[in-house]
Amino acid sequence: MSSHSSRPRAPTSQSDGTLRPPVVIVVLEPGPHRILARVRGEVDSDSAGDLREDLTLALASSHDGLDVDLSAVTFC
Repeated sequence: MSSHSSRPRAPTSQSDGTLRPPVVIVVLEPGPHRILARVRGEVDSDSAGDLREDLTLALASSHDGLDVDLSAVTFC
């Protein structure tokens, strides 16, 4: 299985003007029928919309479904 990251996320600007890296990362591993999405980092109200979009696109492109591995999520 090859793996590739979902679309890159731009750093977000914090109130003090510093940049914060994305807090959630999704790595997609396509299989012959199903896609495995490995999610890591912190899922919060700021990142939930992007996570949902990534998982929805992965599900739409799979043949038989999507498996989601949340074992590396440190906050939800």
